[in-house]
Amino acid sequence: MTTSLSSSAWLSAVHRYGSTPIDNGRGGTFQPIGAKDLRFLNELAALDTSYADIGALLEAGKDVRVFSDPHFSHANIIRFCDRPFDDVESMDAALWKAIDAAYKEADLVLCLGDWSLKNPLHVARQMTNRWGDKVLGVIGNHDMRGSRPKQWADVGVRSTLEFSVSKTWLQGHLLDAAVNWSDIPDVVRVGVSHWPVAPIYFPDDTYLCLHGHTHNKTMGALRLNACVETMQYRPVPLQDLFTERCLRDLAEARRTGIRPGTDVEMLHGI
Repeated sequence: MTTSLSSSAWLSAVHRYGSTPIDNGRGGTFQPIGAKDLRFLNELAALDTSYADIGALLEAGKDVRVFSDPHFSHANIIRFCDRPFDDVESMDAALWKAIDAAYKEADLVLCLGDWSLKNPLHVARQMTNRWGDKVLGVIGNHDMRGSRPKQWADVGVRSTLEFSVSKTWLQGHLLDAAVNWSDIPDVVRVGVSHWPVAPIYFPDDTYLCLHGHTHNKTMGALRLNACVETMQYRPVPLQDLFTERCLRDLAEARRTGIRPGTDVEMLHGI
């Protein structure tokens, strides 16, 4: 299996996004990633190791799935995000069942952070101990509490991920899509982060962002939301997130040279 590392350009994009105060729509400003969390993220990035080449697996026809923000043990998330569960016990049981099934069937499953409200490091260890190299994930804002970067590095969780897919693969995936393919680059890069990095911070106009954090809030163009609220509370095939709308937005951004800024509504992830 080929391996890769996140580029310094994508790590820098996440840092710029996270550290830039933006208008919160109420007369104040908001920093998308707090200073303490940014320090944690940077320390973890220094410990990042190579990982499976996600794009190569997709293009080889492998089963790669993704989910984010399970928030195990978080009773209030049911109310905050209108999750269809009566209590936290039934939510946790349903999520574990769906996630276990995905790991049994898939070649690789990505978790994009906020593994659990209580003892998230233990949850990540449970998954890696059970499924080994099939587990690949990044850290979320809730995951940093009461832990150290090296503990997460030791279970194989990274600060960010990155991969690329070819235009040829995308055309095969979206055979009947009404996309102006001449405006799509030969290689589309995907930066992976718990946070929905705004396109104005992307390294260049060949990028999309695969993210969690925003739960049932769908972000604007060029961002792919992998939160469980958007996918019936189970990991889904990663290729399903490459939609016609996503590629049309990318083509439009490249044609016009306009990349969307930071949406106020996406500031308040849980």
